Amino acid sequence: MFKFPILALFLGISLIPTFGQTPMNPPPGIPVPPEIREQLEKETRELGKTIEALQTANRNDPDMLDLINDVIVYYNAVHYALELDQFYSDKKEDEFAVAFRHLKTGRERAANLKQGTAPWTRQTGMVVRGYRSRIDDSVQPYGLVIPEDFDFHPTYGNGSRLDIWYHGRGNTLSELKFIDQRETDPGKLITDKAIVLHPFGRYCNANKFAGETDTFEALEHVKKHYPIDSHRISVRGFSMGGAVTWHMATHHAGLWSAAAPGAGFAETTIYADVMAKDPKPAWYELMLYNLYDATKYAANLHQCPVIAYSGSEDKQKQAADIMAEYMAKEGLKLQHIIGAGMGHKYDDISLEIINRTMDGWASQPKDPFPKKIEFVTYTLRYNQMQWLTIDGLEEHWKEARVEAEIVDEYKFQIKTQNITGFTIDLPSGNPILKSGGEVLLNVDDAQIKAPGVRRNGSWKFSLV
Repeated sequence: MFKFPILALFLGISLIPTFGQTPMNPPPGIPVPPEIREQLEKETRELGKTIEALQTANRNDPDMLDLINDVIVYYNAVHYALELDQFYSDKKEDEFAVAFRHLKTGRERAANLKQGTAPWTRQTGMVVRGYRSRIDDSVQPYGLVIPEDFDFHPTYGNGSRLDIWYHGRGNTLSELKFIDQRETDPGKLITDKAIVLHPFGRYCNANKFAGETDTFEALEHVKKHYPIDSHRISVRGFSMGGAVTWHMATHHAGLWSAAAPGAGFAETTIYADVMAKDPKPAWYELMLYNLYDATKYAANLHQCPVIAYSGSEDKQKQAADIMAEYMAKEGLKLQHIIGAGMGHKYDDISLEIINRTMDGWASQPKDPFPKKIEFVTYTLRYNQMQWLTIDGLEEHWKEARVEAEIVDEYKFQIKTQNITGFTIDLPSGNPILKSGGEVLLNVDDAQIKAPGVRRNGSWKFSLV
């Protein structure tokens, strides 16, 4: 039925893997005093049984099962900390006290659900929620910061702006600690103009692989529960979060109204100085860098405005500097705010400039139907830019490029490189094409006549 990881805790089975001499990451934590462990395990088991009872009683109610995930994140936080040896502090930040507090919150939410209420779904300020991932059926946490005057029931078309903030690296960032941060610290991005979404990102992998999917699944869950304007969603972050922002902005440029990376890294070869080390990367490894290197996707920023930040004394200034070089090759100029005398942190003046700029961009929702798209990819993993989808490549892992322009309501001008097929999909409601006669596509040296626009104004055409 529901995959809920409590059996190992009941049986006392250790889930800590053995890696020989390979360093563990995250590292082993501090010893848990026996009396504290006994009490934490007791309360965790009790909460687990409560959750199982709620799941059983509501097994045919998908909305209630969704809300139960908001309880499971608190159970998981303590369960994993106990079983995976992820308590790291009993001093200033007493993580044992944090664990007991998480269990208390879990019990309170479970009690609310038994009574048919979920008050945290209309809570403002800092809120922790959870969703069940389609990747592995795990329940993943995320944090929200909701303005005090937030309108949970706006009139039609008045959804909220959403800013996504990506956290920096922390080797000891457990789910226990992440949830604690999301309940006690609003973070660097504090605004009354937007909901702020803090994805967990599956620990500290710079939101790659499952960490990347975490953004989209968390965003989908937020949109389900809160009125969000899809045309006013931006991405931001600092340090490792800045690297994530460069990745998300370049690889998914069509989704965001703006991006504001701070510090971080944007590519592999120079930042990691891989060619100065032995053994050198194999040719195929260098080619696979094209999957994630943001520099290679700089052209996509024609679809997403960017304002970057670096401290003048921060070595991670290299990220914005090299992105500026690659953007210049695409006819783009990077707006780069440099904090004078600053190391690896923001200064107040620079942050004010960035926030003001982002507010300005958010005041003009993203155009879902731009007349021109400039799109670069190296893989079909990243094959969509607004109304254009690349369906086939002549050679994978090498640059593929499409420049598509709607010349008038019946004509497209398209240039391609390393492309074997693409689809144009303009839904009804688009203000560009008009129903009536056939549509003409000039594709490289070919001229193609396509069926006309449908009566509802939609038009979809694939060339393979």
